[in-house]
Amino acid sequence: MKKSHPLVESSPGLARRFRLLFRPLHSSERYYRNYANVIGLDLSRLSVYAALKRQIGRQKDILDLGCGTGYVTAFLGAQGVDADAKAIAAAKRNFPTTRFEHKSLSALLAGRKRFGTVVCVNVLEHLPEAALLQFLQSVASLLKPGGRLH
Repeated sequence: MKKSHPLVESSPGLARRFRLLFRPLHSSERYYRNYANVIGLDLSRLSVYAALKRQIGRQKDILDLGCGTGYVTAFLGAQGVDADAKAIAAAKRNFPTTRFEHKSLSALLAGRKRFGTVVCVNVLEHLPEAALLQFLQSVASLLKPGGRLH
């Protein structure tokens, strides 16, 4: 029997319940409009984002995978990628000096670019539990040797 990833083992059913709870918010363009409040915040004042930035340090080749509207991407000085074209359009409008691409994970994997850091903020809770291990393994292959996933 294949052993699952510790992240999956630690919270069986939690990700599914979270997705079901928030599905109505994630099913329309309203979801992206709700982030307008977040875009104006100084993320360095929010402990979770400040801690993330400290952990990444001075790393320059950062991929924000599943970047959504781009607020974390811009804060980290990362490159943002999302499979949702509407999210990328919003990100480009909100942060015109930050690099964003509408691209699937499989397209990223097919390319040769690898990153020192990959962040996936607000991504895992959108994935079916059965796909988490495969997703994490795929993301790991986007890392340079010694790279880190946050």
